[in-house]
Parts: sequence; structure tokens; C-alpha cells
Amino acid sequence: MPLEKVPAKGRPLVEKFANIVASYGVSIADAAVCFGLQYSRAPFMVTGAETVAQLEEQLDAEKRQKQLKACSDELARGFKDMDGAIVNPSLWSRIQK
Repeated sequence: MPLEKVPAKGRPLVEKFANIVASYGVSIADAAVCFGLQYSRAPFMVTGAETVAQLEEQLDAEKRQKQLKACSDELARGFKDMDGAIVNPSLWSRIQK
């Protein structure tokens, strides 16, 4: 999603996320999959893929979950006090601009 579509309050968080992920040399998709697998309480994870390449990337990230644990841990520490509405576009109307 283009950064200009993210509410102003969320833009610094997107940049912070991108910086953390980049510091580990990990793609945003890999970091998202691994974080979800590590920190979700759900027994399984449903992801969206529009291409075979995206699906392969997501499956590869799952295989590298242990390798990417440090990145997931830093993301968890870095965003633990974040307004949960910022990650759900359907709730953005509730967020003050």
C-alpha cells in the first residue's frame, strides 16, 4: 500500500517497521509471515497471495521462522504499545489524523 494512503498517525510506524526489517536484511513479507507465526495465538495462519511467487515467498518465510526470530522479537518490542486500530484499515476512520 502506498504510504500516502496510510493515516498520518501511522506513517512513522510504517517507516519504523521498514527500518527494523531492513536492518535484518529481510523482506517485509517475510517479516510479516514470521511475526504472525511466532506471536499469533491462532492455531494456523491464512495469508493472501496473488501469484505463485508470493506463495513461494510466504512458504519460504515459514521455513525460515527460527532464523528470523530476532527480527520478530524486535518488532514485538518496538510496537507493543501501538494503537491496534492502525493495523486494520477498516478502523482508520476512528484514528485521529
